[in-house]
Amino acid sequence: QGNEADFCVATDGGDANPGTLEKPFATVAKAQAAVRGRIAAGLGSDLTVLIRGGTYRIDETLVFGPPDSGTDEHAVTYAATPGEEVVISGGRTITGWKAGADGVYSSEVPGVKEGWTFRHLYVNGRRAQRARTPNRDAESPCFTLTSADLSEDLKRYTLGLAPALLGNWQNAQEMEIMVAGNWAINRLPIQSIDASAGVV
Repeated sequence: QGNEADFCVATDGGDANPGTLEKPFATVAKAQAAVRGRIAAGLGSDLTVLIRGGTYRIDETLVFGPPDSGTDEHAVTYAATPGEEVVISGGRTITGWKAGADGVYSSEVPGVKEGWTFRHLYVNGRRAQRARTPNRDAESPCFTLTSADLSEDLKRYTLGLAPALLGNWQNAQEMEIMVAGNWAINRLPIQSIDASAGVV
């Protein structure tokens, strides 16, 4: 099956390469750009990108949309090499852990002060519980929304709550809110809180 690939990606490849099995690309994003070029020129056959096993670290979200799609006649396929495991990860290794009181460890993570955020932490391959203060609430901090308005560009979700429920928190941009809907749970970063108006 490996010989059927139109483009190949491997962790030891290079994005200056032609993307062949012998000289693969290093990133899926580079293969995506090459595929888009083929699609734009018009697909005359199915197109396959073969990804060799390994972990591919990315700094930006890998987004696929209409420019990446095949046609009714010809498919576009991204596939791991048979028998090999492929991981595409936006994660980073966190080092410099320091032991503190009560078994609490901390580390200053590069990029967080500049705005990089993460929601999952793995320790020795196992997902760990994220730290929070306090670790437990005396009562469940779940409230019923009085209003919810999603902007047309889908970039801002304005939530209304009873004003008495919101504290005078000064660190809103370090917080997130979980909104449970009928079919989805959204975990969203908070931009601002107007406690007196009950608006998040």
